[in-house]
Amino acid sequence: MGGDDANLVGEAVPLEKTITNAILKWLKAQPDTHARKVWGGYAPGEPDILCCRKGRMVVIEVKQPGRKPTDLQWAAMARWEDAGAVAFVAHSVDEVKDKLANP
Repeated sequence: MGGDDANLVGEAVPLEKTITNAILKWLKAQPDTHARKVWGGYAPGEPDILCCRKGRMVVIEVKQPGRKPTDLQWAAMARWEDAGAVAFVAHSVDEVKDKLANP
């Protein structure tokens, strides 16, 4: 499903790519932060964004509103968390801001 889908209030659902790009733009504008997109062919299930923020590893699985990660993606995030990273699902830039303000 793509960006032409409508949500329950009749608004277009943003593409995952659009959400990812907005999150990366915000992260790259933050001090003491380095972030990059992980491309799909790298490793199945790996989070979409790898980030180091103020010395802390952060991994983000980006999803369209209403969508959830696959079992493979949940497992990958669990491995990152087990290694000490902050790992979470984000549907918007605001969710990333909230999560990083309150890890």
